[in-house]
Amino acid sequence: MYNPSYDAWKAFSKTTESDKYLECWETTSKSPAWLSYEFQSPTMVAIYTIQAINGDNNLNRMPKDWTFEASMDELTWDILDSQQDQMNWSKNETRAFTIPFDKRKEYKIYRINIQSNNGGDYILINNLEMLNDDAVLIKLNKLKEDKISQYGSSKISDFDFKMDIHQIHSFTFNSTKISKMVIFQHEVNLKKYNIKKMIL
Repeated sequence: MYNPSYDAWKAFSKTTESDKYLECWETTSKSPAWLSYEFQSPTMVAIYTIQAINGDNNLNRMPKDWTFEASMDELTWDILDSQQDQMNWSKNETRAFTIPFDKRKEYKIYRINIQSNNGGDYILINNLEMLNDDAVLIKLNKLKEDKISQYGSSKISDFDFKMDIHQIHSFTFNSTKISKMVIFQHEVNLKKYNIKKMIL
């Protein structure tokens, strides 16, 4: 950390202050760096989110390339997610990242292992949050091919349609042209999923 004012626990405080230096985690160097959290008991993480600082200055300190990893003993780490070129952060922006279904299991320790930032002198994270279920609604104002691949699924069996929605993450993008369109066809067992209304 840069100094005790930017201690690691502040990245998990869920607090946003007007002064970017009051509630954030910041390193003493550009890269590499890691930030970890240990649960009291093994826990499954399905989604993690990263929030930028509440200010326009020093957004270039936000992570750009990283891996999200998990361990039971801090000796062996499994890579659950990998991100590259996470650029153009906005103040207070929160980005959500989904762990693939085949990599989800219970671990005690999780960390974000950052290889590089967006050109700043240090690495900075306002809030890092980990969610242990899929009860998050992702809202997209525009169809973007990469985001549909990131947050969507080709298997309807992956979802529990009776699950309550706990959080909503909205993403706003500029208009874009999708390179190709794909038509999906799937039979839905209405009795199994107890669907009251469906809009296509």
